[in-house]
Amino acid sequence: MKSQHTHPIQTEIALGLVFLLLTVVGMTGWWTKQATQQPIGSRQELVQLQPQTYWLLTENEQTRLVPLHFAVNSGSKQEALKAALNNLLNNPQTHKLSTTIPAGTKLLDLRVTNEGIYVNLSDEFSLGAGTTSMIYRLAQVLYTATSLDPEAKVYISIAGQLIDENYPLAGVGLVLTEPMTREQFLEYL
Repeated sequence: MKSQHTHPIQTEIALGLVFLLLTVVGMTGWWTKQATQQPIGSRQELVQLQPQTYWLLTENEQTRLVPLHFAVNSGSKQEALKAALNNLLNNPQTHKLSTTIPAGTKLLDLRVTNEGIYVNLSDEFSLGAGTTSMIYRLAQVLYTATSLDPEAKVYISIAGQLIDENYPLAGVGLVLTEPMTREQFLEYL
């Protein structure tokens, strides 16, 4: 009977190749898993991008803002807010919820920057109504625009003209200081 002699070097090479092969297969599997998984932060951001539209509810002669969740399929804060504001502007009132925003008002632009949220609305926004109606329509836009970040500063323009002390809204004497915040706007409500 013939006995086989293996050289210690051949055994070490064979074991080294097996170890290398297992390492490569393991690393490939790990890398593939990492490439297909979304980072946890991205998942949280998508969950948090659920803006709200703000409507008016009048009960017992009292009017208040009421938030409604609005589902969007956008990963961008700016796109989510555009969708929410367009929903607010394009959906008519229901039997319980209403709006003082005039029909035909369009969102001309919305930009989210480090300084704040810039909302540009069409001329229709400033048509008709008195001071109370103007306050509520501004509140609807302000609260909807800040629904993802209640501390955000908002700059509202009508046809590109910033509403401020030099350009009051619809001439009703409603003088606003830009930027507007929810906290600052509470004095009007």
